[in-house]
Amino acid sequence: TPFTGGELRWVAALLALTCLAYAPVFHGGFIADDHAMVVNNPLLRSKHALYSLLFTTQFEDPQPFTLGLLWMQWHFWQANPLGYHIVSVLSHFLAALLFWWVLKLLPPSLARAFPGTWLAALVFANAHDCAIIKY
Repeated sequence: TPFTGGELRWVAALLALTCLAYAPVFHGGFIADDHAMVVNNPLLRSKHALYSLLFTTQFEDPQPFTLGLLWMQWHFWQANPLGYHIVSVLSHFLAALLFWWVLKLLPPSLARAFPGTWLAALVFANAHDCAIIKY
């Protein structure tokens, strides 16, 4: 495993802090262009549209990773914004975790590397990024 037993406690604390920091987003709805990208996007509704989303220019703003992820989520959550927000917060947590892992590879010790991860979890990803569905 990439983390020792002591580090797993820090990972759990990072997850808890990230979820606590972005807790208000779990009660939010769709904002900005989320209705156009998710709710009113017919390409997401079709079970056979993944090919079109990933390999054609049928959608006006071609972003294969974003649209593929939104397509997958639509088939899980449909028009319920909570699921999208959970995935967004977890993706920010995973980005912070990756940042920590990279910092661990550098010479500073874990004690100096982990505060940078807290910073990444709370500054690089702000509440707006977690509230809006578009990645």
